[in-house]
Amino acid sequence: MPVKRMIFFCLLLFFIFLPIKSNASVIHVVQNGQSLWQISKQYGYSVDQIRKLNGIGNINTIIPGESLLIPGQTYIVQPSENLSDISNRHSITTAQLSSVNKLKSTVIKPNQKLTIPKSPKKHVFAGTFLEHKSPSSDKWLLENYKDLLTGVGFFELHPDINGNLSSFPNKKAISTAWVNHITPYVTIANLTSKGFDYDLVHTLISVPEKRKKLIQNIFQLLHENDLKGVIIDFERLKPEDRTHYNIFIKELGQRLHPVGMEIAVAVPPMQGDKTPSYYAGYDYKTLGQHADFLFLMTYDWHWFGGPAGPIAPIQEVKTVVDYAVKAIPPSKVMLGIPMYAYDWVINKPNQKGISYSQEQAVEISRKYGSVIHYDKNTAQPSFRYTDSKGLQHVVWFEDARSILAKYRLVKQYQLGGIGAWKLGLSFPQAERLLLEEFDIQKEK
Repeated sequence: MPVKRMIFFCLLLFFIFLPIKSNASVIHVVQNGQSLWQISKQYGYSVDQIRKLNGIGNINTIIPGESLLIPGQTYIVQPSENLSDISNRHSITTAQLSSVNKLKSTVIKPNQKLTIPKSPKKHVFAGTFLEHKSPSSDKWLLENYKDLLTGVGFFELHPDINGNLSSFPNKKAISTAWVNHITPYVTIANLTSKGFDYDLVHTLISVPEKRKKLIQNIFQLLHENDLKGVIIDFERLKPEDRTHYNIFIKELGQRLHPVGMEIAVAVPPMQGDKTPSYYAGYDYKTLGQHADFLFLMTYDWHWFGGPAGPIAPIQEVKTVVDYAVKAIPPSKVMLGIPMYAYDWVINKPNQKGISYSQEQAVEISRKYGSVIHYDKNTAQPSFRYTDSKGLQHVVWFEDARSILAKYRLVKQYQLGGIGAWKLGLSFPQAERLLLEEFDIQKEK
């Protein structure tokens, strides 16, 4: 699946187990001139513990503006910080921070210790997406990240014009998932050499005979391979196919649900029933009636093929969630979270950007000594650098602050879970926070 499109589930990837008996963390933002050694002494943890928790290699370089997770609930105030800075970073209100610490004034001082209140854990469906590389790679990923996952979506199979499905690349991975208590699903996407092919979808869902054949082939695939369910990722759907798509998902549910199979549908980020108009082919309310989950693709407001900017600004994400929970039960909503960074060349606007992991983004900022800036309005970090060829770049990504803000939305709206692309992209901070914020649902 292109990094632009992630599917179902709640994720997340590469958790690093630590010899630290703590189920809470605070977020420290590196100040000018600070070293890992200085920070470790402030908080009473070793440099190696902080490195491991944050996925930092055997280096001493850290960058101003970089966020670091520190075990425990004790935060140490840094110069020039105020209550608003600290509460915003931890996705709490200043009133909560003041109350927990019994503050009589908003004035705080450097080196003052503050307790960051814990947020009660929420029970969620957690999963991610597995893109087949090799049987050994699939096996290793599933075995190593089993404690983080409720389910895994295998990507991807695609239909032809007659409703026949491509072959499953690694059937052994299905049994590996079950053995490790990970519920396996398969994703059906309308990907062809054209990308997401809307003409293919139109033909398949508008012609009754083809629609029926596709549904039967999906059923046979799940039944013969012991898969729990299917994720439908039909993208670039035209508004005129709205009714056809509703019928397809309804009929698919009528075939799968009586035998306990499940359906998830990936949907673009909408702000109303037909808003924006180019997404009007997706009917949240009706799809939600017939599917078990809707996966909100709440990302790519800026993507690598367009102008640079924040990938998943928090206010835009909230607007989509506001609408979604009015259209369908919150328990059926899965929040999509981008687990990747986008890197654009500033002085070549016609050149597409590239994507890579959050961990790699921070490594690049360290390599070039680029200060990380955090935009509180969008809850997104970014930095700039000049490469060896003299080209200027801007990178937008996620960090501990921005990912915590999204996790808290799941709790605020009582959503069913979260999801991201893909298993193997490294983001240790997100993985640590996932286990601190949520109880991971497991198939009984």
